[in-house]
Amino acid sequence: MTSILKVSEIQDLDRAVLPHFNFRSSAGQTIANDTVTVITTFDTVTSDTHNFCDTTNKRIQFNSTTAGTYLITYGFKVNGVTPARIGAWIKTDASSNYIGYFETGNCSAYQHQTWTFMNTFSDTDYIYLVLYQNSGGNLTFYDDSTTTMGYPHISGVRIG
Repeated sequence: MTSILKVSEIQDLDRAVLPHFNFRSSAGQTIANDTVTVITTFDTVTSDTHNFCDTTNKRIQFNSTTAGTYLITYGFKVNGVTPARIGAWIKTDASSNYIGYFETGNCSAYQHQTWTFMNTFSDTDYIYLVLYQNSGGNLTFYDDSTTTMGYPHISGVRIG
C-alpha cells in the first residue's frame, strides 16, 4: 500500500491540523560585503494554516492561538563564496534576539545551506531571516528554478 502525506493535511492524533507554514522569496536580493542584511524578499506563501506569513513585513508572526514549540527550517543558495564566511540568523521580536545562528566557510561552487532548530514562541513573537557574508564583494541568491529552493525559504510546524 502506498501513502502520500500532503503538507496541507499534517494532523495530530486527534485529527486536528497542526499549525504550519512555508514562506519563500521569489526573487533575489543582494547581500553586501561585511554587512548584516535583513532578508526583505519573502513574498510567496506555499502553505499557511494560521496566517503566519506576513508578506508586508517579510516575517513569520505568532499569536495566542499559534504560540508553542516549533521545528523551524530555513535556507538559501548562493554561488562563489570563496574565500569568505557566510552566516545566517533567525531574529525574533523587536528586542533583536538571535536564535538559530549558523555559519559556514568558503566554497567555490554553489552553497545550498539549510538549517533546522526548535524554539518556543509566545503570543506576538515574530521571526525573520538575517544574513552576513564577507566575500569581498556583493553576493546574490542563486535562482534554482527547478526546485524553487535557491531563494530564501523558511518553514515550520508546531510540535508542542
